[in-house]
Amino acid sequence: MLGLGPLILAPLSETFGRKVMYLSCFSIFALLQIPTALAPNLPFLVAMRTLAGFFGSVGIANGGGTISDMYGASERAGIFGWYLLGPLLGPTIGPLLGGIIMENLEWRVCIVTPGSVALVKIGILIFVFAVAFLDSLDDLWGSCCRRFLLS
Repeated sequence: MLGLGPLILAPLSETFGRKVMYLSCFSIFALLQIPTALAPNLPFLVAMRTLAGFFGSVGIANGGGTISDMYGASERAGIFGWYLLGPLLGPTIGPLLGGIIMENLEWRVCIVTPGSVALVKIGILIFVFAVAFLDSLDDLWGSCCRRFLLS
């Protein structure tokens, strides 16, 4: 689903906004880790992992657009280099860490770990978006007060 997710999620982010897509998709991804970790059989595990992969692909679907929105053309090359380390190193480091976890712990820990990371990301996003929202409210309040006082 990593290939199908960006095909659907990227246009949706242009319609509903990247903030909404990041928060909703990461939340669904984190919640899908619970039934995945408690899967009673292999077909259910595969189905839940597939759905989780779809919603987890929002970072790849919207990463380029988010960076383009945040940085100017002269800064993007270096930022994209750091951003692309995730998709390039993830398939290398993920199985290595998964193998170490599987040797020492239960397989369900491999499922709970991405869910925990997603919950941390959601917390960071909510904090960042709240600060940006409060700044925009402050700007709005200041401009309203200036208009009222100057008129």
